[in-house]
Parts: sequence; C-alpha cells; structure tokens
Amino acid sequence: MFFVARYCAEEIETFFVLTRLSIGLSRGRFKWACNGSSLEEWCGCKWGSELVHGVVVINGYSAHDYVWRGLRQYHDTEALLPRLMHHHNLSAKHTENAKKQLEQLSFCLTQAQEFTQSARSTGPATKSLQAYYALTALANVEILWKGSGDDCIGRRNGRYNRHGLHIQTGKGLGGVTVVPQIGETGEVEGLFGLWRSKSHHTPHYGEDKYISETGAAEHSIRVLSGITPLSDIQFPKSGFSLLDCFKHVPEMWEILPTIGEQSPMLRAEVQNIRQFDKSDKLVSIELRTTIHPCDDELYEKMIEQFQFTPNSVSDVNYVKLRSGGAIQQRMNTRDYLLNAPRLPDQAPEAVIFRKNLLFLVGEGKVLNEFGYYYVGLYLLGMVTRYHPQLWISELKRNTSLSQLADQFVDIALVRMALLVLSQLDCQLIVYE
Repeated sequence: MFFVARYCAEEIETFFVLTRLSIGLSRGRFKWACNGSSLEEWCGCKWGSELVHGVVVINGYSAHDYVWRGLRQYHDTEALLPRLMHHHNLSAKHTENAKKQLEQLSFCLTQAQEFTQSARSTGPATKSLQAYYALTALANVEILWKGSGDDCIGRRNGRYNRHGLHIQTGKGLGGVTVVPQIGETGEVEGLFGLWRSKSHHTPHYGEDKYISETGAAEHSIRVLSGITPLSDIQFPKSGFSLLDCFKHVPEMWEILPTIGEQSPMLRAEVQNIRQFDKSDKLVSIELRTTIHPCDDELYEKMIEQFQFTPNSVSDVNYVKLRSGGAIQQRMNTRDYLLNAPRLPDQAPEAVIFRKNLLFLVGEGKVLNEFGYYYVGLYLLGMVTRYHPQLWISELKRNTSLSQLADQFVDIALVRMALLVLSQLDCQLIVYE
C-alpha cells in the first residue's frame, strides 16, 4: 500500500499525494495543468487503467440485492463496448474482438448468478461446491474486464486451463491445506494464477473532514491511498488452511475468539482533516489512522508496516493507548504542496468493510479478501466432492469448524460478488 505516487510527463517529474490533493479543486483554491490531465484525474487511485472514483455506502442487509442489480448492467454489451475500448485503449479494428470479450463476460455473470442461487437454496452437503463454481465464474468476469484479448476464454495460455490450486489432506478438515500450483517460471498457474495477476488490494479510505475557522465542518468518505497489485507480492509455496481463510474475513473477526482463535487483521479508522482560515485558505492537513483496541503484539507488528521518509519524522506522532493507538501526521500547507509529500511511503494493506471501519492486513497480504474466499471455497468444495468422508465426519459431530465453514460460505456468497462489482464500477462499496 502506498500513499505517494510518481508521475512523469514531458521531462517533468512530479510527486503528488493520493490523499486527494483535489482538496481545493471543488472550491477553486488551486489551479493545475499538466499534459492535459486534471488534478482530479491525477489524484484518483487506479485499478488497471480506470480511476477508483470514490466510496459508495450501502445497507449491509440488502447487499445481495444491491450487488446483483449493479452487476445486471454488465450484460449490456453494446452500452459497455465504448468503455471497454477506452479501458484498453483499443482501436476500431478490435471492436468485434472486444464485443466477443463482453459476451463472454455476460455469460460468466449468468453462470455466477445461477450458481449463487443454487448455493443459497441447497444444504451444507453441496453448498460450498456450488459457491466455488460461482466464485470461479466471478473470477472470469474480473479477468475478462481487466485482461487483454489473450485472456479471453479459448485464447488464454493452456497453463491457465486448470484450477491452479490443489489440496493436501491431513488429520480431519482442519488438517487440509490448499497449495498453489507454481510453474517453472515461479508464477502461480491455473485460473487462480490468472485471476491473481489481474487483481489488486483495495485502497485505504476514510472520513475527509473540512473544518473552517468558525468551526463549521463538512464530511465525506473518500479514497485515501493508492493500491498494490497482488502480482507485486511474492506468493508463498506453503499452503493455506481453512482457518487461515476465516482469519481474513471481516465478518468472522468477532466469531473467531469463540473457538480460541484470533484474526491477525486489526480494525482501524482513517481520517483526513483539513483546516482553513477565515479567508478560506488551507492552513493544515492531518492524516490520522486510529487502530482500535487489540493485542499489543499484533499492534506492534502492524505499526512496523508504516514507513516514512527521514524528512517526515518530525511530522509523525505515534500515540499508544492502553490497547491500540493512533498515528497522526500533521503538515502545513507549504510542506504539503511544495515538498515531497510527507505521508507514509508504505502502509499495511486494507480490507474494506464499513464506512468508518476498515481492517489492516498484516502477514496475510499475499491475497485480498476475494482471494481468501477463492482458496477457502476451493478447499471446502474439493473436500465435499473428492473427500466427502472428511466433511461427513464434521457434519455428523456438528463441530465448531463445520459451523464456521457454513458461515464462511454464506458470507462469501454476498461478499465475493460485491467485491467484483466494486472492481468493475471502480468504486469501493462499503456498509453503513
């Protein structure tokens, strides 16, 4: 996760802050021109070649209906064709190929919805397998939207025509691990590897607060950082257990302590506070990351992932509370606009959740949230299909692991489609 990006145009190298340096754009405080790009275009965080436009807040209880209504628009190939052409910078001669790619995307969406409906109406004996099929269809949707013509179904490299994962059985369901298939080049193979090569972590987001000298304030929820492609992170050859996947799902964070486990993710809130004087000029900016009460050891490990340039040390204040803490970075206008921006060069990756709550990811940053659903559903799906004795044993004894697995699948059936819609729409979709 980075907060500072570099842009080079016509032999001019400029540093800018992804924490929405558009701070004064809407109020006319700053003017900017560089190679025909607006400051708003500069400061947006990108997925592929498209800007992440902002944050959409929805009611979590109606998330399933909201998401599938939103995905319905991606069946309209004619309407989407100009956007896909622009997205990949394609010339008119590629129109038919782009249309074919959108038709495949629409078919995969139909598959995903039907598998999801099937999973929601069936029982624990087959639900996870149906959910895994829905997920692979959604993974194809993301690949077809972000990938080139070579990533189309039927044209992609043969090494992607398999799962890209395999399971290793152990003692009971808890002993099963999922191991990636690594090719001779060191890259992850199969559909999982192709999806991972196109996917990214989500950016930090939080409250953007404008405070005038009189105390009047305006609030909005905005994107506050850049993004990290998963392909930039070395993938381990070691496997993932079902518990590893549970630990990286926000909605299971509070459930895990009931079985004596703890998620390595930490709850956090981010605020970007801008203060103006009576003449409406920007006086100071503070980026504040508050980490909620947590285990001290996990807190120290997470804090180490925030990295700053030497000249920014005087701007940074660490506040350690009895449990949890905060990082405050305060700078004046001159420092903010004229010097190399004094925001973190690196910060922990994030998982989106509620409008005022995200999760910071520690050692598990090798995958994003969708990736953990991918691995977890593959494990459960393959166990129920090829090693049913393991699943039957868990169900018969009604173990805590089988109960958590059932909750994991139910959560995934909503969240995995939400995360894909967020990628397609270039907006973070968070709960109230």
